[in-house]
Amino acid sequence: MALYHFSVKQVSRGKGQTVVNSAAYISGQKLYNDYYGQTHDYTKKSGVVFTEILTPEYVPERLSDRETLWNEVEQIEKSKRAQLAYSFDIALQNELTLDENIELARDFCWEQFVARGMIVDLAVHEGKSKNEVNQIIHIFMYLLQSVLLQKMGAGVTSRNGNMFWMKTEIGLKMPKERIYSMLFLLPDGMIRSF
Repeated sequence: MALYHFSVKQVSRGKGQTVVNSAAYISGQKLYNDYYGQTHDYTKKSGVVFTEILTPEYVPERLSDRETLWNEVEQIEKSKRAQLAYSFDIALQNELTLDENIELARDFCWEQFVARGMIVDLAVHEGKSKNEVNQIIHIFMYLLQSVLLQKMGAGVTSRNGNMFWMKTEIGLKMPKERIYSMLFLLPDGMIRSF
């Protein structure tokens, strides 16, 4: 039986963190950070079994590339204390197959975040503890500000050339325990409560 685990953290430049490094870690990839001029290489990291960038349909195609997406976030946020992204870590059920857990994770991200206009960097990690396989989803999102986009993907600007920004609300107004239960629709259609 999966143990309850649901945590939300901020990736913050003020804490010495970089969103490109964090994205490289959760995806098990090698990404170059334009902002700091560093390469973050996690290709030897084991346990990454699935990764995907989920975007609303109006988002430019280039932002489906992990390195491009997070480098643009690093460039947009200028403050030395910038909050670059939110990171959700959620334990998945051991009773379900890897494919079922991935499907649940994707559906949850589409319904809760992408449908509200957010870009999601999703990764599923698998590890072992005490002879039991543990699966965790990592959801990475840029929430604080998003550029108001025209249909072609260019930013909307005022007459003086300043970008218009819109605030993106996370929209999760229910207790995290209820959100966690939403993720785990059992194969027979029953929802397990936590």
